[in-house]
Amino acid sequence: MKVLLDSNVWRYVANQNAGAALEQCALKSDVQLAVVPALVFEARKLKDDPVRKAILKLLAHPAWTRLMPEAFLEAQEIKTAIRRFRPDWLIPSPDLTEVNALELDWRRDDGGFWSRAYDDIAPPVTNESLRGEREHDLARQESQEIRKRVLQRKHALGSISIREVYGMPPSALLGWQGKPVEYWRVPSLYHIKTELAVYASPYREWLDSEINVAAIAASPESLTKLWYYEITPNDAPRQWVRGAFELLQAFHKVTSGNPADSQLSSHLVDVDVVVSADRNFVRFAEKCRADAPFTLAQAYLVAGGVNAVSELLALVSRLR
Repeated sequence: MKVLLDSNVWRYVANQNAGAALEQCALKSDVQLAVVPALVFEARKLKDDPVRKAILKLLAHPAWTRLMPEAFLEAQEIKTAIRRFRPDWLIPSPDLTEVNALELDWRRDDGGFWSRAYDDIAPPVTNESLRGEREHDLARQESQEIRKRVLQRKHALGSISIREVYGMPPSALLGWQGKPVEYWRVPSLYHIKTELAVYASPYREWLDSEINVAAIAASPESLTKLWYYEITPNDAPRQWVRGAFELLQAFHKVTSGNPADSQLSSHLVDVDVVVSADRNFVRFAEKCRADAPFTLAQAYLVAGGVNAVSELLALVSRLR
């Protein structure tokens, strides 16, 4: 059983120096505790040096199961869909040298991403990292716009099924038939088109060696038809979850944590259980699990503060 802890839970574990106790509890219960790069990215934003270093050392502990970044996993979904529905967009004889080296850096036990995280070695400031900060702000703005539209319709969170929510693109698209489509398809297509348009995008890092991005850019009508009408949620479950999570966030006040929660939600496909001290995150994850047309992680809430670790250890013990 794989269990993913939210960043707030890891912080409580670090604050109480309970990493060893958590490791022993997981071993006894035969539970794999998963960590994802998004947690490292969030921890690196902390200004308090001792707190940041303690959390990063805890996250990078070799006892945990390390998952690949959501950009890699989402790019894999895109590649799989293209292989099935648009094989003419594939590069016939791809050179995988560069992308294999990049993947090794994420997966290696020593000297790669996780070693740098353990030593609190921040990546250099690049155009891509600056773009990431801008996109974080833009994601908050988009969440606020979605929230305005939701409030105008006066729906309650539990009164609708996510499967019954439909959306319209912000403007006419080649290939769009003019009628509403399942909501998740609209932000998903916009997100993919935006990422593919930027050479330094992490999506492009994983796609360029095998996918002819220029061919996709030259076929906007075909891309719209693919993403709006041909693929199913099971072909791109992470895209469905991201869209659903961002929609649910719109029912509540938009905060700086919204984009990070959306990143983490992409990994609900990878694990069996997710644990958070954030009540809204758990509510959203459970709503997604109830409405999704595929299996997602079950979400559990633990108390914040001094009781967080004891509740976490009790929960992990029950999961055996």
